[in-house]
Amino acid sequence: MKIYLSFANEAEKWAYNPNTSSLYLSIGGVAYEYTPVGSGLATLVMQGDLDAIERVQYSSNARAVARLPKGLYWTDLPQRTLTMYEVDSSNVNLIGYDSDTNQLYVEYNGGDLYEYDNVPLQWWNGLKEADSKGSYIHWFVKLNDFPYRKVNIPYTVSTMLPNKGSKHPNGYIDI
Repeated sequence: MKIYLSFANEAEKWAYNPNTSSLYLSIGGVAYEYTPVGSGLATLVMQGDLDAIERVQYSSNARAVARLPKGLYWTDLPQRTLTMYEVDSSNVNLIGYDSDTNQLYVEYNGGDLYEYDNVPLQWWNGLKEADSKGSYIHWFVKLNDFPYRKVNIPYTVSTMLPNKGSKHPNGYIDI
């Protein structure tokens, strides 16, 4: 069956058994076994690239397990911390962007944090400049059907948006 590791970015610990090609992830204190998985996927986990493994689709069986098999030990995953920026908006509290993965992060007024995949850097720059953050997100992100999901990741908050560029008299913006 085809499955996604849809909660991989919430994993705290991992273990891998090369003898059985089984990957174990501890998510919210519950251990999950995914088997069989290739060594490439296990390498992504070991490197802490949880965003990449969350998008991997593969044939596997998944099940919750009571504990790790004898001889395996948990390894802590590095927890990423995202910088989010406060914005003046009636619909949006915070925005952030990961230029390594082209992922846009938006925390809406209700407190829910969403991650949008494959958002071009120039659209992040446009969002920083937009007078209406909510309208910009609607027209440039939501209507373009970027894959998205609700996430729960740690972040820090800054009150200053990074380099917004400067407006020229002709209306163009340095990006």
